[in-house]
Amino acid sequence: MNKPRADFTWRIVRPPGLDDACILVVDKDQGRMSVTNDAEAVCAHVRANATEQHRAARIFYRDSEGRWDELLDDRPEVRFRVAPLDVDFRKAWAYAETAYPTQEETFT
Repeated sequence: MNKPRADFTWRIVRPPGLDDACILVVDKDQGRMSVTNDAEAVCAHVRANATEQHRAARIFYRDSEGRWDELLDDRPEVRFRVAPLDVDFRKAWAYAETAYPTQEETFT
């Protein structure tokens, strides 16, 4: 597995509006490669480090402009899809900050 070149934070959370828990990834936008441009390595890293029960969870990410999209992990490539508009990912992320462990990923 290639080490990600993007810096990001991620959590496992079950936002209202989705039936199952999902993985939320936030691009830290620190001047390095973006999650968008490093999607394959980011997905592989998150799946490898998620709990076993959540390795197949859907992955949604907030890009550096604040927009939420879904990463469709069709190994070996990753496709992108607009996140469901009826799910408040911003609220789910804010809730997750206090309720779920944070995984801070910074790579050199």
